[in-house]
Amino acid sequence: MFDDWDLFKGSPEKYDFKLIGKREMYIPYNNNKINSPSIDREAVFAPGYIDPDLLRYELHRVWVVEANVKEGVRHLYAKRRFYVDEDNWTIMAADKYDGAENLWRGAFYYPVVASEIPVSTYGVSAHIDLKTNGYYVANHSAETKGWVYNLKPRPVSYYTASALRRRGR
Repeated sequence: MFDDWDLFKGSPEKYDFKLIGKREMYIPYNNNKINSPSIDREAVFAPGYIDPDLLRYELHRVWVVEANVKEGVRHLYAKRRFYVDEDNWTIMAADKYDGAENLWRGAFYYPVVASEIPVSTYGVSAHIDLKTNGYYVANHSAETKGWVYNLKPRPVSYYTASALRRRGR
């Protein structure tokens, strides 16, 4: 699903959202290891699931938000439940339900902390399909070298319209 990107990039117009409340739960946090440029890419795509030695979780306060598909609207997921970190307002985990309201898929977001900027930002996300016993990882591939945030910035001239045209040829 395209709108699984970052755990939810879909149209908010398709769902009725309800704030369920706040709770504490273990969520992925400070996952620099899995996002490291030095990580063996094959470990990310291990059979069954990502190598647990690459993942890190912390007990955090999250806001639980439920999204139910609106009357007369079709979507693959009839209901979703998001767990939004209270500190950075990022969806860190999601439950996705089928039309019979059975839990179908789950997802986790594994952000990286780039202390040199400083920022907690974009990282791997993993989606687990409970019906097929499979998973997929977004924001990584066998060719990806991980996220690097301390590179020298490009010059302002890189972002001009003429530079963009040259690169587009």
